[in-house]
Amino acid sequence: MQEPDRQIFASTVLDECSFGPQNFGVPRGEFEQLISMYLREFHLDGFEDRNPLSLSYGEKRRMNIIGVLTYDPPVIILDEPTSGLDHRNSMILLEHVKQWIARNKSVIIITHDLEFARAACHRAVFIDKGRIVRDASLKGVSDKDVIPLYTTG
Repeated sequence: MQEPDRQIFASTVLDECSFGPQNFGVPRGEFEQLISMYLREFHLDGFEDRNPLSLSYGEKRRMNIIGVLTYDPPVIILDEPTSGLDHRNSMILLEHVKQWIARNKSVIIITHDLEFARAACHRAVFIDKGRIVRDASLKGVSDKDVIPLYTTG
């Protein structure tokens, strides 16, 4: 989901980041170490006891991403993942996306951020009214190709 507030289930950042791995059977010792590492990487260390709803939009997005990273799903779908992230945190996310791809994970990114898409992906699929209208290498995609996706009608 694009809206991070709709993905919050717990009353602390630590519990929120633990929600996914606990429900997918990841051993506690394993995911606690991962959460600690990811909180540092995404500049959220020291936030463990904070209420997730008190975080900024970008902080919530990063916390949501950490919750997914800790249970390591085989398919990762990111909807507008750079929304609310500054350049530094977008680049941290980009490195994780590249690592997932290198580990043969399926990564689907829905985005208007063509720069991030080019850096993360090799292929673009254009959808109009629920139908695939183009499947192309990102090398051949320009900003003008993306503009029609913003419009309706």
